[in-house]
Amino acid sequence: MIELKNISKTFVTKEATVHAVKNATLSIAEGEIYGVIGYSGAGKSTLVRCINLLEVPESGTLSIDGFGTVTMQPGKKKPDFEPADGSGKRALTEKDLQRLRKGIGMIFQHFNLLDRSTVFDNVAFPLKKSGKSKEEIRSKVAELLNLVGLTEKANSYPSELSGGQKQRVAIARALANEPKILLSDEATSALDPDVTESILKLLKELNRKLGLTIVLITHEMAVIKEICNEVAVMENGEIVETGHVYDVFNLPTSDIATSFVESSSGLKRIDKLFAGRSPLVQKTEAGDVLVRLVFAGPSADEALITETAKETGCRVNIVLANIDLLEEKPLGSMIVMIKGTKEQTAAAVKKLKDSGVRVEEVADDDVRKEEEQ
Repeated sequence: MIELKNISKTFVTKEATVHAVKNATLSIAEGEIYGVIGYSGAGKSTLVRCINLLEVPESGTLSIDGFGTVTMQPGKKKPDFEPADGSGKRALTEKDLQRLRKGIGMIFQHFNLLDRSTVFDNVAFPLKKSGKSKEEIRSKVAELLNLVGLTEKANSYPSELSGGQKQRVAIARALANEPKILLSDEATSALDPDVTESILKLLKELNRKLGLTIVLITHEMAVIKEICNEVAVMENGEIVETGHVYDVFNLPTSDIATSFVESSSGLKRIDKLFAGRSPLVQKTEAGDVLVRLVFAGPSADEALITETAKETGCRVNIVLANIDLLEEKPLGSMIVMIKGTKEQTAAAVKKLKDSGVRVEEVADDDVRKEEEQ
């Protein structure tokens, strides 16, 4: 439904030239909840704002089903536009932009509500120039407030609402023109965990009920695993990894994705255990080995740790552990110390690998550097 090809966007300031997005290519299917994740300054917000052309790239191609294809070329003032109706290529007009943005709703981290307007008027605002009658607007607003669970707040003002309620108003307003696409720019970042969960649940329901295609920007991997089907990982303006959420969590291929996955699972705490010289990560026997285990698919349902210890005669101490349920499929990860003779620990590692577990040795970076010097 949405396709970005070789999108690049640069900002020029007095201090520097910032390449916010560099040759980004992305394909988002209709009805999908697609996550874009990266740390602050990665370019994710700029990339997503290119979808509704709030940011016009210097180069690249944007295609949206039902609208058409926009092509940006360096040095050309106006992008070329090839409408989906087959009427032929021409320069993109302001009217084209209005039509594009009408079909794309957007919600933000700080809600962007009109403080002096009621909840009803905030939601009605996009409809006032739609040509609808007052009765049609009243009916549509009532429908939207019911959809987001705020019927009783119609006459309240934003100052009287909680953060979660404000975001629900913003979502209702974004849906006023019945868009097929909803862009969410860090929409849960200002909310506490319980409210975040309720907003994500609402977005998931809207995706299912309305067939919305949702593009969600976040710096939190917990949000990605809770709601998204696919994910793109950004760093320094580039898309460094894309894939199905389960696959990225199971086997990240980039350093930045690995960092996000470890942080969300709690396994990143191994660094603190190393720094504090915790006994949990100290090897006391010649054969001891500290490993990260990833259990995916059938291996996640089996008692492999117990079986491995019994069969090989080694001791397996669990240092850190985590299990996620992604799209109803379990994905487990843990860091364990396997203790015993070299023969016993080698046999244990082989047993785990043969059972479909991914096994990676974990080492203290500081110790490794000392050994290399």
